[in-house]
Amino acid sequence: MDRYFFHPGGRDATEAAGKLAGLAPGRRALDAGCGLGAGTAFLRKRFGAEVTGIDPSPRALEKARELFPGPVYLQADAAALPFEDGCFDAVIMECSLSLMEDPRGAIREAVRVLKEGGRLVISTLSCVEDGPLCTEGRVSLPALRDALLAEGLCGLRFQDRTGDLLQFAADAIFACGSLGAWREQAAALLGAPAFPCEVRRKGLGCHMVSARKPAGHARWREMRLRGEFMTEDDLRAPEKWLRVPGRDVARIITRNTSGSEGAPKRVFFTEEDMAATAEFFTRGMEPLIGPGGRAAVFMDGRSPHSVGGLLTAALGRLGAETAVYGFITDYARAAEEAQGAECLVGLPGQMAALAQAAPELRPRTALLSGDYVPVSAEERLRRTWGCEVFTHWGMTETGYGGAVDCPRHSGAHLREDLLIEIADPETGEPLPAGETGEIVVSAPERQAMPLFRYRTGDIGRLARGICGCGRPEPRLDRVLRRAGDEIPVPGGSLSIHELDECLFAVPGVRDFRAVLTGEDVLSVTWDGPASAAEVEGALRRRWPELRIESKNEPLPPEREKRRLERRTDDEDRRDL
Repeated sequence: MDRYFFHPGGRDATEAAGKLAGLAPGRRALDAGCGLGAGTAFLRKRFGAEVTGIDPSPRALEKARELFPGPVYLQADAAALPFEDGCFDAVIMECSLSLMEDPRGAIREAVRVLKEGGRLVISTLSCVEDGPLCTEGRVSLPALRDALLAEGLCGLRFQDRTGDLLQFAADAIFACGSLGAWREQAAALLGAPAFPCEVRRKGLGCHMVSARKPAGHARWREMRLRGEFMTEDDLRAPEKWLRVPGRDVARIITRNTSGSEGAPKRVFFTEEDMAATAEFFTRGMEPLIGPGGRAAVFMDGRSPHSVGGLLTAALGRLGAETAVYGFITDYARAAEEAQGAECLVGLPGQMAALAQAAPELRPRTALLSGDYVPVSAEERLRRTWGCEVFTHWGMTETGYGGAVDCPRHSGAHLREDLLIEIADPETGEPLPAGETGEIVVSAPERQAMPLFRYRTGDIGRLARGICGCGRPEPRLDRVLRRAGDEIPVPGGSLSIHELDECLFAVPGVRDFRAVLTGEDVLSVTWDGPASAAEVEGALRRRWPELRIESKNEPLPPEREKRRLERRTDDEDRRDL
């Protein structure tokens, strides 16, 4: 083993960290917790970068200057760095974060001294338990993820290098007779404790984590400190947010805001912005369809920068065929178009109705996107078609792509160039992972029109812990509803999301429309073979104090986001 490399993986791991950090001649890097300087000197020689090492131990630094001269070595606390803002291209912490007295302060300081676009790389002994950031020489991966997100970093990636840990322990025992003997020798050289973890501890691992300080970080941080947000009003006059000349804009999406009488919102994208969405779609769709398969897409658009066009490009990289049919206007025709498809993609309500209309279809997978996804709609597809159902959250403002369901269905993995926060809908205060609030999205690196703390109006939460697939990266839990969609009614509240859950659970309801008149009259028109007793019974069990009126008649497919219409008593009388 490398005598002066006191971490799993030795110089090979240090080289991997340098590559992740993007080190090269002319770049400046900080090695925080440099110890005897072996890694500091190696990074300087291997990549030609200007590397500065800091450590709190004067004894270790004295040895570093003696053994590995060349780099600058400074005695400093990683939580109070003696450097100006934005002066390093990279900060590397090799098995040092878990030994620091103030690890959160060290992360905060590392972000401060990084340039925008710079990278933070942390290799560490790790555990998957959700708890304190550092304990007993280990770093909690969920806590580390949350700490990095709280500092506004994007592009989080976690590499499992537990194999390096096992090899390191074996080499130490072979060289010194026992791990304890190796610890004593290392501590004598360092003048500080070395490797304080018990290798045989259940669940102990080793990970290398990288994250990026995005362009626009200063603006994001300033807005967060002031409690400021972007809203739909900013997108109605978006020119002040436009960052490129008009000739570089490849796509402008214009959307009317539901319930608004003002100007429509407009969002701008470059070719590169759209390509980033297509790349995200490629990774997200890989579990849903294989080479040679066919996807039937019942979403808007066949142009290259529409949802259908981007999916076509994405699935082409997977060797799959894409047929884009647009939103469903005729269920019989849609059933013919869906025959033989491995994957179906569409709006949740339309897919639920298609399952009722064409139970003979047998896709392997289905992706529900473009609107809130009722659990009852997912269950209908699984029960009727026997397929695996995935969900996707995204919106026009994110360039369509946002987060796609993991194959283990324990949360939706977020695209790397988005920064998601959850805020209290009333106060705007940030909420920790696991708590429900309004989803706030930032896309600071988007070329045409970056987003900074944009209030989406969607209610959800960031998932806690590690995903069932083993990935610690950020995940979005189920999106529950739209903020403000709940209407107070006698005995509780009413929303289109609750109605979806209630009525799509009734066999024989293909689709429905709902109108609330006044405070207590709910009128429902449904399509399908379900009886009035079944429909009204389901509604009365959920809302016993409402007056229910129902009617069965054919309904055309709904192409917009589903909503509950509300009327006053006066409007209802005028209709009569």
